[in-house]
Amino acid sequence: MPKATEAIQSMQNMSEAHYTEIWTKLFATMLYGFWGRFFFVALLLMALFFGVRRRNPKAAIFLIAVAVLIAFGGWFMKVTNIM
Repeated sequence: MPKATEAIQSMQNMSEAHYTEIWTKLFATMLYGFWGRFFFVALLLMALFFGVRRRNPKAAIFLIAVAVLIAFGGWFMKVTNIM
């Protein structure tokens, strides 16, 4: 089992700088501006659907948490000078 987890661990397959660059680029392009708003609204609508229609509060809470991460992730990275 440990070999399986080592095979999928991202820090063994790429350098730390490359890993940080991927997440920085993701927040700078996709999760900011139009796409950030689009994903935020889409995730909130999905949370409403799963919470009300499917009666699955765990999925709804997870989707809301991801939406909040998208909404404030770019701002948090700018405030902490990560980006």
